[in-house]
Amino acid sequence: MTVTEDDTLGVYFPISYDKDKKRSEDDALGVYFPISYDKDKKRSEDDALGVYFPISYDKDKKRSEDDALGVYFPISYDKTKKRSEDDALGVYFPISYDKDKKRSEDDALGVYFPISYDKDKKRSEDDALGVYMPTSYDGDKKRSEDDTLGVYFPISYDDDKKRSEDDALGVYFPISYDKDK
Repeated sequence: MTVTEDDTLGVYFPISYDKDKKRSEDDALGVYFPISYDKDKKRSEDDALGVYFPISYDKDKKRSEDDALGVYFPISYDKTKKRSEDDALGVYFPISYDKDKKRSEDDALGVYFPISYDKDKKRSEDDALGVYMPTSYDGDKKRSEDDTLGVYFPISYDDDKKRSEDDALGVYFPISYDKDK
């Protein structure tokens, strides 16, 4: 049968979710915000910030982007000035990014595609597929959904027939999904 949100909740909310009743945002919050969230009152952004920004966030005042940046960009971000894309790039592209010039897609590709990308020519989807789909991709022909399913669904996918959502559910929801109904 088609998966229902309730059927899969044991996988998404593995801890204490009561799957016999509809999910409420508050019921699930004990899983999303496992530390100190008081689930008897509605979630406020500030209440949850202790979980999202666990390090040094001052939850007694409203979140500002700069206050939180010490958590998002933990390495060398100067939180006393507004974030610029270039300032932050040393964190996003920690390896070889030259932060004194604007990022180009090709410059960054050595970080995104660290294995065999030829950065002297523009990226083609096929060139990059050896990195995204490292297992059995035949780079000499265009990707078909069936060709790559052995990579996306590595466990028990039968690639001789079209993927059905139910067939794949054993891979997406590996814990307790009953794929026979």
